[in-house]
Amino acid sequence: NHPHIVRVYGVDVDRGIHYIAMELVRGSTLKELIQKWGRIPVSDAVQWGMDICDALRYAHEKRIIHRDIKPENILVDRNGVAKITDFGIAKVLDGVSVTKMDGDVLGSVQYIAPEQARGEDTDEKTDIYSLGATLYEMLTGQVPFTGDTSVAIAMKHIRSVVVPPINLEPAVPYSLSSVVVKALAKNPANRYASMR
Repeated sequence: NHPHIVRVYGVDVDRGIHYIAMELVRGSTLKELIQKWGRIPVSDAVQWGMDICDALRYAHEKRIIHRDIKPENILVDRNGVAKITDFGIAKVLDGVSVTKMDGDVLGSVQYIAPEQARGEDTDEKTDIYSLGATLYEMLTGQVPFTGDTSVAIAMKHIRSVVVPPINLEPAVPYSLSSVVVKALAKNPANRYASMR
């Protein structure tokens, strides 16, 4: 229960069909806004980034890791409030995945943290990386890495150095570009310690 997380009202079964009753958020996905505008204005990117950080900080304090932060899983309502949705592959720390397929890497390859791409343990810093990739796309209009296949993109997340957002979009302040680059550090120890 957090103002920047889409509310779940309940789960049930109707004639053998399982469903989740959730808050209706009237607005757009962040991905739709990026596609419409080309990139998100810096002031909006900062505000929505802070909203997402606050929501993830709250989830992490509850020992829940989202593991699939991406623009498609962030809704922006008509009042300009960002909300995270789709905790479908979330993981409870010191527990098991909410959804897990043995041997498969879960998450969206354009935003996947290197440790997640390698199938290693995930934690709060995994969400920090994915938020960094999301901020990168918000500020530049493009994802940090591209490739011909999902495997090629995942390998770039593991091995390639990201081009700082300021190099692609000079209007991005140097300090904000540095925040994004730090969030996208290959080694989790080099990322921010927490969403705070």
